[in-house]
Amino acid sequence: EHGWEVVQDTSWPGYESVPARIYQGYTVVAEEMLEQLRSEPSPSMPTHVLINAGVGGFAAGMCAHLWERLGSERPRFIAVEPTEANCLQCSAEAGALTASPHSDAGTVQTGLDCTEVAEVAWRVLATGVDDFVAVPDAVVEPAMRLLADDSPAVVAGHSAVAGIGALLAAAAQPGLQQSLGLGPDSVVAAVICEGAVDSQAFEAAVGASPEEVQARR
Repeated sequence: EHGWEVVQDTSWPGYESVPARIYQGYTVVAEEMLEQLRSEPSPSMPTHVLINAGVGGFAAGMCAHLWERLGSERPRFIAVEPTEANCLQCSAEAGALTASPHSDAGTVQTGLDCTEVAEVAWRVLATGVDDFVAVPDAVVEPAMRLLADDSPAVVAGHSAVAGIGALLAAAAQPGLQQSLGLGPDSVVAAVICEGAVDSQAFEAAVGASPEEVQARR
């Protein structure tokens, strides 16, 4: 009626070109990551890349670009999502797009609280991702605090740390560590793509405000 255009990164039949362009925009993050890694004094490409996933758009953009740029030297791609919204894992197990069961409890990882995979994203992820991992909310705040106390400190919100949470879980579970191919020679990149979108929730989780954590850098 008003000639408005829907702009979002999920997709459905007949609505694919806009999400695809958004995914192309996400590839900038992948290229910046490669540039940063190659500028290190002793450059080394990651053996594993952990990417947070909701509908899968960001993960698809990252995976596709790194796959294209690195080819046969590409890292092992691990998509990480909440256990309460594990639509990627459900789809991988079913071998086709499959919604995850609805959870009344929801997840504190609100940016990843998605029960259906974007069809356009799945075309990349179905063959591009090596492992699909779901993490409980219990790992989120410890991961946030770990990053906030790191040097340099990182301000990461509740929806940013699924990949770090998966690493913490793997460190405590030898079986998971083995299934992901993680070992002493692994070089792991975990992509963090959200800051403190809710300052009060961040401070309650970390024990310091986003500004205080930022000042530690």
